[in-house]
Order: sequence, then structure tokens, then C-alpha cells
Amino acid sequence: MKRLISWAKRTIRIAKALAFDPRFPRPLRWAVRVALAIKVVPFPDFGVDEVILIAVGVILWLFYRPQLLAVLEETK
Repeated sequence: MKRLISWAKRTIRIAKALAFDPRFPRPLRWAVRVALAIKVVPFPDFGVDEVILIAVGVILWLFYRPQLLAVLEETK
């Protein structure tokens, strides 16, 4: 149970960092915020939030890998 709680806390810290860290471009930060907001609102979204998060993840991995890895290290 402790591992699950620590994993959830780390996931929240990573999402917060991706949404607000100035090392990433503003449009990507806004996309993360919109996708997380869609996740929270209880209405059918037809997978839009997952598509946005996957697209942002691919862009970050391809073009902003050093910054992404730094955020991942900082959240450990």
C-alpha cells in the first residue's frame, strides 16, 4: 500500500511540474493543464485527454528530453 501511495504522490508531482515548469513551452504546459482538467471533470471525453497527454509526452521526449529527464530526477 505504501508503494502505491508513493507512486501516486510522485505522479502528481510530475504532472504539476509538467503543467507549471517554465523550462517547457507555454503551449505544452497549457495542453497538460487542459488534459488534466478534462480528466477531473466527470463527463464523457471520448479519450481526448489521453490523446493530448500522449502527444505532449511524445513532443517532450523527442524535443525536450534533457528538461523532461531533469524534472523526473527532481521529483524522486
